[in-house]
Amino acid sequence: MAQPDEAVFLLNNDTLLTEGAIDRMLARLCQGRTGMCGATVVYHHGQRRVQAYGGARFQPWLGRARHLGAHAAFDVPRDPASVEPQLDYVLGAALMIRGDCLNDVGLLDDRYFLYYEEIDWATRARRMGYDLGWAPDAVVFHKEGATIGSSSNGRKRSLLSEYHMVRSSLLFTRKFYPYYLPTVVAFILLKSLQMIFHNDLARAAVRTRALLGLSRAP
Repeated sequence: MAQPDEAVFLLNNDTLLTEGAIDRMLARLCQGRTGMCGATVVYHHGQRRVQAYGGARFQPWLGRARHLGAHAAFDVPRDPASVEPQLDYVLGAALMIRGDCLNDVGLLDDRYFLYYEEIDWATRARRMGYDLGWAPDAVVFHKEGATIGSSSNGRKRSLLSEYHMVRSSLLFTRKFYPYYLPTVVAFILLKSLQMIFHNDLARAAVRTRALLGLSRAP
């Protein structure tokens, strides 16, 4: 695939972009059938630990994802050939998409509001024959959760974030993997029961409302 006539770059407002990152992502986007490209996203608070090598691997039977390279030391050698085949989606904190891929796949699905929109986008792209790429030397520092109180640590996640995490998981599952809906619901219930056991009742309640399709607040 030749040099793209156009590319669109999505970058969170709680990130810091390093010099040369855009050029490196664009160069990777020009290779093969790559439709989307991610960066090496590093936690800003430490600047030595990785949040994700480009993106994540998704477990549709649980409705959850695991970031590739999560918490690895930043200076550990990184091999795209071993990472890219595992990519199910590119992390939306820093994502570049080819113009022709965007034209074919369409825009992000705004029904999600928060979470899973980039998984949805990448799933549509992959089903149309596009590959996902990663530019390891394109580094972006991410102040994770600074905008809406989201966090990889569930106990630090805001109730707004918790509600939409469950809601978007269900929306995505119904859209792409409806046969996994029973196991995804069971996993959501299990996590909610664990929260009740730890006396985290507000979090369990908001998850239940999302599961039942109710608004976040009564």
